[in-house]
Amino acid sequence: MIRKLSLEQKFHLIIISAVVGAITVLTLLIVRRETMLLQKDHGKNAHIVTAAIDKAIRDNMMMGHAEETRRLITALRDVEGVNELAVLKADGSRAFGMPVPEVVVTAAMLESLKHGEERVLSINGSRYFVTPLMNEPGCRSCHFAKDPIRGFVVVGMSSVDIDRDIADLVRRMSGFAVFASLVLSVVLTVFSRKMLLSPIKGLTEATNQIARRNFVLYRPRTSRCHEILGCKRTECPSYGDSSVPCWLQTGTLCTGEPTGTFALEKGTCLKCRVYKKCRGDEITQLNDNFNLMSATLKKHEEDRVQHIGEIEDLNRELVRSNARLATLLEASRLTTSTLELEQTLSSTLRIILDITRLKAGAILLLEEDAVRRCHEVLNCKAQTCPAGRSDIHCWRLSGTLCGVEGSSCPGDPVPGGFGESNNTCASPVSDHAKKFLACSRCSVFAEVALIPRMAAGFTGLEMGERLKIESRTLHEALLTGRTSVHYSKENPFNIPVDPVTEIVMPLRVKEQITGILYLASDTLHHYAAEEISFFQFLSEVISSGILNSRLFNDVETSYFQTVMAISNALEAKDPYTRGHSERVAELCMEAADALGLSKREKEHLRLAAMLHDVGKIGISLSLLRKKGDLAAPEKDEMQSHPERGVHILEPIHFLKPVLPAIRHHHERFDGSGYPLGLKSAEIPFKARILCVADAWDAMLSKRPYRDPLSINEARSELMSHAGTQFDPEIVDAFIGLMPEA
Repeated sequence: MIRKLSLEQKFHLIIISAVVGAITVLTLLIVRRETMLLQKDHGKNAHIVTAAIDKAIRDNMMMGHAEETRRLITALRDVEGVNELAVLKADGSRAFGMPVPEVVVTAAMLESLKHGEERVLSINGSRYFVTPLMNEPGCRSCHFAKDPIRGFVVVGMSSVDIDRDIADLVRRMSGFAVFASLVLSVVLTVFSRKMLLSPIKGLTEATNQIARRNFVLYRPRTSRCHEILGCKRTECPSYGDSSVPCWLQTGTLCTGEPTGTFALEKGTCLKCRVYKKCRGDEITQLNDNFNLMSATLKKHEEDRVQHIGEIEDLNRELVRSNARLATLLEASRLTTSTLELEQTLSSTLRIILDITRLKAGAILLLEEDAVRRCHEVLNCKAQTCPAGRSDIHCWRLSGTLCGVEGSSCPGDPVPGGFGESNNTCASPVSDHAKKFLACSRCSVFAEVALIPRMAAGFTGLEMGERLKIESRTLHEALLTGRTSVHYSKENPFNIPVDPVTEIVMPLRVKEQITGILYLASDTLHHYAAEEISFFQFLSEVISSGILNSRLFNDVETSYFQTVMAISNALEAKDPYTRGHSERVAELCMEAADALGLSKREKEHLRLAAMLHDVGKIGISLSLLRKKGDLAAPEKDEMQSHPERGVHILEPIHFLKPVLPAIRHHHERFDGSGYPLGLKSAEIPFKARILCVADAWDAMLSKRPYRDPLSINEARSELMSHAGTQFDPEIVDAFIGLMPEA
């Protein structure tokens, strides 16, 4: 129960308990003392009576007047408070013919009385004082000298008066105790509340506020330093502020200069009349010092929160940087993990749509055959124009001599030979705004076209079509080479939704633009400047991957075209095989349609058919045209052409899926073919198709060693060798395709 009380209630309870306890103890002590005094007074009366009887007996007995002693005893019985009075002999029997009192004198009591000890007994509400009468020398005429006492006096005093007096005393003292406890408790409670509990409660509340990070303010003073001193310096932090004492504020202007950390540290305030007047008592100063600690904690808390905020900002920036770095690494990995342009473009588009959170995107590359420079188109001979000898497009160069008033470039050609200094251009164009205006009207820039190569989220955008640049957004991206975000809803490619947010990223390698990445969404997205810069950097990383893929694709294409040119040249020299590869390719395509091959598989099969005999480049023409049977070495050389063809085509990356069909197109279904002797399902399916198509065209063609067969003869040959040389399934497909003669 006590634990649930507040600090103030506990303190009041302690004060009241202490006061009540102290008054109670004091009252008990007073009552006890008064009781002892009353009892002592009763004892004195008994002693007086006993002394009077003792003297009377001694005097009267010596004079022989025993009756006087009896009358005295009778008279003393009427004394107030004396209930019973008797004189007993030394053996306890009555003397002077008096009645025996209620007191029973035991042997032990008698023994102590003989030694002169007084005994006090309480019987039936009365107190009996038993006092021995000592056997003095004067009394030995009647008493034996050996007896220590000659008798004893019993005085019975009533205790009713004592109990009544004590009860009255207790009543008076209890009332006093209650009144004193009440008054003293109230006084101490009020005093403690004002002088002790209120400051403690304030400090407790302040500590609770601090624990909840609600830092307390200072108690306002009735007078402020600038009012007392007549100060008008508004730059002083204490000016007009009554919440914080001036001596606890840093930077106060007490001496006309800032006082530093705290004024008290420099001793300035100790001599100041403001401090002497307003500093208050010890409790007020304690409160000030406590609030000074609170202010310091508040400052530390603010600094801590600020530092935590800065650390959190740095951490968030670090997380964003890590995410961007991871994106860059992933983009670099995806764009360098393959050199196939289509895969690179697909990976690029997926990454950029994820990072920008947009819905539609397209990669458009600049038209590859647009290689003529402006001075060639315009027949410009200006020597000082940086576009004259540059491999970079003129609209990407600053300082070109376009659009200047009075200039003949790009309007009219400048007369004279190239390299002469007779151009009429007054000054170069370097400002982007002027550049934009100049190029927008230029016939060279008007011929620039974009070719869509990869798209997602678009409908109706044909891959490979030639698109003229009519959009201001695309113009700006090409001319500035910078990534930009637009909310103009220009929609240059007529996507099926209204684009609310558009991003255009030029694909740039060094200073040359290779294409544009256009992104759009029908939802609003806002990007910070650092995000747009990141998009720009990401587009440059992606551009490098696209450029590498394009260069590799160009190398492969050039190599393929070279091989095809050599193969065609070989067929041109041999009239018996001229057009053989093209015919075999057509036959393979017809068979592929009948057999249900996919578009990609048909493309691989077409390439294999076109290149299946490319290995014959390394075989002498005389051996190819030989009419008779081949010798064993010649036969081995002739049968090596599939492997030779594979070795020739291996450097071409995109032909790797084609090589198995070229290597095994002379395998036989029964395993008797070459170069590895594979059989049935071990032979690649496209190689089995190519084997039938190659044999069919060979049977229908004139060769040095035989004349061509008829269609029916060729059909019979295929059917007779189905299951041995040819795959029966493919033979059935061919027979169904070939018309009867």
